[in-house]
Amino acid sequence: MQYLAIWCVFVDQPDNISIDPEPELNNGRLTVKEGETIGPYDCSSDCNPPCEIKWKYKDINNNVHDASSNGYELSILKVNKNISLIRCVAIYKQKDMMRKDIELDIQCKYFNITNLIVLFY
Repeated sequence: MQYLAIWCVFVDQPDNISIDPEPELNNGRLTVKEGETIGPYDCSSDCNPPCEIKWKYKDINNNVHDASSNGYELSILKVNKNISLIRCVAIYKQKDMMRKDIELDIQCKYFNITNLIVLFY
C-alpha cells in the first residue's frame, strides 16, 4: 500500500495590521506635548509567510523617514513639532504592503494658560 502526502501552504498578503497597545486617540489623533516620548508600540500583521515589519515617521513636509525600531517594535520616540505621524508598514515578499498610521497632534510645550497670562501682564 502506498500513501500520498499532500501539504497545503496558504500564502496570504498582509491583512489585519494592528498596533499594540492601541493608542488613545482624540479626534483621530494621538495628542502629545513636544519633547515627550511615545512608545514602545508593537506592530503585527496576519501574513503567511510572515511579513517584514518596518516603522516610519512622516514630517510636516510629507517626507517619510525610518524610525528607530527593532523589527515589529517601535522604540521610544521623542516627538517634536516636525513629526506629523508614525507608521507601521507590513511588507510581504518585497512587493505587497499594508500600513497603519497614527496621526499626531503635537502640542507646543511652552504654551499654556499660565504662560499666556504672564505674556499679557
